[in-house]
Amino acid sequence: MNIFTNFYFAVFGKPRYFMNMMETLDTALAKIIISAFFYPKTLIFCCFIIILLCFSAFFLLLRTKQKLTKAEETLNLREETLSSFPDGYYLWQYDSIGFIRDTYCSGRLAVMMDLTSGTSSSFDALLEHFSPESADLLSAALNALRTDERPFMLELQNKSKTRRFFVSGFRTHAIRYNSIIDILWIRETTETADKLFSLTKKTQDLEQENALLHQAFNSFPFPVWLRNEDLQLALCNDAYAKAVHASSVQQALLLGSELVYEKSPREAKVLAAAARAAGKERKTREFVVIDGKRRWIEASEIPLPSQVHSKNKTIGFVRDISQEQELQNSLQQHIASHNGVLEHLKTAIAVFDAEMRLQFYNTSFMNLWNLEEEELDGSPTYSHVLDMMREKRRLPENRDFNAYKTREIKYFTSLVSATEDVLHLPSGVTLRRMLTPHPLGGLLITYEDVTGHLTMERSMTVLNETQFTVVNHLREAILLFGRNGRLRLANTAYLDLWQITDPDFNRLSLSVMDVLEKQKPFFENESNWESLKEQLLGVITSHTGENFQILRPDGKVLEFMAIGLPDGGTFVSFLDVTEEEKTTSLIEEKETILNRFKQTAVQAEKLRASFLEQLGQEINPQLSILSEISQKLTDSKNQRLNKQQKAFLQTIADASEELKILFNDLTDLALIETGSAVLELNTVDVNALLNGILKIVQEPAKNKNITLKLTCPDNLPLLIADQKRLKQVLFYLMNNAITAAFKDGAVSLSAQTENKNIVITIEEQSLDVKNDSDTINFASQNGFASALIRSFIEMHGGTLAVSDKKGTKKTQIYLPIH
Repeated sequence: MNIFTNFYFAVFGKPRYFMNMMETLDTALAKIIISAFFYPKTLIFCCFIIILLCFSAFFLLLRTKQKLTKAEETLNLREETLSSFPDGYYLWQYDSIGFIRDTYCSGRLAVMMDLTSGTSSSFDALLEHFSPESADLLSAALNALRTDERPFMLELQNKSKTRRFFVSGFRTHAIRYNSIIDILWIRETTETADKLFSLTKKTQDLEQENALLHQAFNSFPFPVWLRNEDLQLALCNDAYAKAVHASSVQQALLLGSELVYEKSPREAKVLAAAARAAGKERKTREFVVIDGKRRWIEASEIPLPSQVHSKNKTIGFVRDISQEQELQNSLQQHIASHNGVLEHLKTAIAVFDAEMRLQFYNTSFMNLWNLEEEELDGSPTYSHVLDMMREKRRLPENRDFNAYKTREIKYFTSLVSATEDVLHLPSGVTLRRMLTPHPLGGLLITYEDVTGHLTMERSMTVLNETQFTVVNHLREAILLFGRNGRLRLANTAYLDLWQITDPDFNRLSLSVMDVLEKQKPFFENESNWESLKEQLLGVITSHTGENFQILRPDGKVLEFMAIGLPDGGTFVSFLDVTEEEKTTSLIEEKETILNRFKQTAVQAEKLRASFLEQLGQEINPQLSILSEISQKLTDSKNQRLNKQQKAFLQTIADASEELKILFNDLTDLALIETGSAVLELNTVDVNALLNGILKIVQEPAKNKNITLKLTCPDNLPLLIADQKRLKQVLFYLMNNAITAAFKDGAVSLSAQTENKNIVITIEEQSLDVKNDSDTINFASQNGFASALIRSFIEMHGGTLAVSDKKGTKKTQIYLPIH
């Protein structure tokens, strides 16, 4: 029985209730079984009862198991539901005494806080993921919950303070299970907090903006109001409340007070409705008494855009235009006065308004264009006025009149500043037209007859050009100053005499002092120049007509003269009389200077020869050392350098050799120019010389895949020449030919006798196929080296000829046979 009781207790899970019931049942059954031993029927009955009870227990157990399975499924479903919540939780389960029976960390919390132990993570591990301040707050709140059962809600941060969490804790009593549970609910609020912060900031900004707009709205010194969809007052400023005699804005809105002028309040809503229907501003003007004064005001209603056009709100305001009206009246009076003045001017004047209609014209305008007063009094448009002028044949001839009229009308919209042009009428009259934007809109157009003025101006221009041409071809250096002391003319002789190269010299309008300062560079002594300048300035400004001679430090003798002109200007001339006065002394001076130059040239040649000799002694050993070191370092036995470094060193060695050769060539050329070079003459076998040259240039030719050809008879006579110099010339010419030849091309070297000369010819297909000339400038193509080659050949008594026909370049050396 005890086993059954325990099983039953375990199944139903209600220990106390089922324990009492089983004890009672055990006692009853014990009594029945003891009695049954003495009564067989009773025993059979008892067995039947026991079997029946066992079947009942079995079915009850099966039903209980089904309930437990369903409860377990429900429990799993609830647990999965809790796991799907965005919140995680951590709980402690205590027994009735207060000892911790169990702890549990939800899976969601483990994922949220990145807890490596999952649902079995400890609370200390959870605290480590919070910042120290947040961990202390959570620990203190949890202690208060355990001691005082005080629930809490906290906002905490993780250790890096990049995430925010909302934590709430509370205690619950499970009386049926005789246990206590503390639960922490944790929700990540990082995104929510950021949004809340952003919304809070936007709210604050909107509140500030609203306060600013409200303050600006109330700061308007004139009434402003806003109407809702029903055209009722929804908002107004303080000036509006004051205008309707309300104690505050709220009272004005509550009463719906409208500004009343000479019309009824209903007229204000009609104006707003008209503005809303038209979709644009509507205005009305009324007289009203403000502060005891009768004022002329303008009321406006402007529709505000919305999705439903018929439900647009409107904003309105009132503007005091009394002063504007007074100014308008005053302006009309001024315009009438100005029109009266313009009417009596001889200049033809017409004023068109912004709508291109004629608002004013004077009698001169009407007479100039031969128009009738009746045609102009109807305020015709500018287009119509042009048509009338065309009918009178008063406009300049135009092939496309419509295009001309379009250009003229465009002035009303494009002209921003005054512009001037000239009109040539068919009658021969020339008009200067001035188009000026009018301050009130439109154009002010003036026409001035300049026919006579242009004729006179043309005559004066021809006269001035004639005088300028005559003065400019005079031998004397002439200056012409105006009555204001400014330069008007300086002829070519003067500019050449004083070496003035500024092309705008005549247009600078220089003063007398500035012109004299241009002569200062010709006078070395400052004191002499100052005294001369004072003398020149005194003569020019006094108009006394004095003349005297000036001896310039450069040897020129100038005859100076200055006379006054009838118009108040000054005529100044400088005549160069050096040739007449100083011919003999100038020749002697030139001879002296020439001898001095010759001595200087001889000394320079000696110094150059000495310098080149000393420079060769200094540079050649250094270049040889540099080349030898580079060759040693690039030796195949040296394994410490890579291929690139060896290539660099080889480049240095090649450059050193080229510099050495170049310097030797330079030294040779210098010796030749000074006449110090001497040929080492000896008999030279031309055939052997040419074969030796081919062997030297074979490698560069091979690099370009160029075929070398030699044509040389065996019976050529011997040459008397410097074999070293001749070999140097041929090597350079062959190397130059290989460089200029096409890749995969051919270079030929030949020798033959011709008219007591041995002719050595080098021929190649060059890259320049455009040149087609029997002779070309060898020096211009080859520069410095060509001078050395030509000098060596001429020292042998020979000549050099170069020709190029359709890309075939031929270089020939003529050497005499001695």
